Amino acid sequence: MMTRPEAFKQLEQIYEAMPATACKKTSCATWCCTKLESFVDKEGNFMPLPLVYGVEYVNILQFLEKAFGKEWYSRFDFSKKTRTCPFKKTDDHQCLIYPVRPFTCRVYGRSVPPVFWGIQISPEEAEIIRCENMEVTEPEKIPHFNEVYPQMWTKLAELSMEISPFTEKQKQIFESNGVQIMVLAFGEFFFLAHQTAKWLAQDFQAYWKIMGSKL
Repeated sequence: MMTRPEAFKQLEQIYEAMPATACKKTSCATWCCTKLESFVDKEGNFMPLPLVYGVEYVNILQFLEKAFGKEWYSRFDFSKKTRTCPFKKTDDHQCLIYPVRPFTCRVYGRSVPPVFWGIQISPEEAEIIRCENMEVTEPEKIPHFNEVYPQMWTKLAELSMEISPFTEKQKQIFESNGVQIMVLAFGEFFFLAHQTAKWLAQDFQAYWKIMGSKL
């Protein structure tokens, strides 16, 4: 079984392989942190930002505890589902988890091969995530990045099968409902990880019928 340090090292290697970027128009900095949420249904249900892999969620938790203390969660209200990432500061648009921001945040704005969440998409769909105000500051990395980019999604999924925020009992309940959770909104990960086995046994199926459809 892989240890957390080993998984986090491999996660960092994925991040480091991505060419660094810079925003040329900081006045619109909020825009890119509001476009990754899933479809909002007629009841107003949607999967809020940020969407992360399980291994990334655990990595971010570790960062938050170091940065803000063991009660870091008191700074954030994940029960409020908004269109803006809870980790974005409202005064200067800076990201509170920038060093450990998830893969989807790092991908957004780039020109990438037509793959997203490990699924083949059309070139036109891939172009949607590109932002003309993003500048790649390490162009020498682009050829290698384009080559390995599709496999990065696969590796993140594999790491998330090894490193999970859920207990074995919680995972058993998910599996009994035919669910294996590797990708989720940060707030939804936090919510489910803190539910009792009793709640999960009684209410998870109804909850997932709504929220699982938003992924």
